[in-house]
Amino acid sequence: MRKLRAVLIEDETMFRQLILLTLGKVKDLQVIGEFGLGKPGLEFCLREKPELVVVDLMLPDVNGIEIARELRRTT
Repeated sequence: MRKLRAVLIEDETMFRQLILLTLGKVKDLQVIGEFGLGKPGLEFCLREKPELVVVDLMLPDVNGIEIARELRRTT
C-alpha cells in the first residue's frame, strides 16, 4: 500500500517538531516536506501535490487560509 504524502507548514519550531513527531507515528503517512514559511511551502505543494497539508493559519509571510484556497483552486 502506498503511503499518504503529507506536508507541514508551521513557523513555530517547537510546534513543528511536535506535529512532525505525531505525524511520524501514523503508519501509512510519509512527511515529504516541512516549512517554516508559507510561500516556499505553497510552491512545494503545488509542485509535489501531497495528499495532506497541515498548515498554520498565522504565518509571517502569508495567511494559512490563502494557502488552503490556492491549493483547493489549483488541485
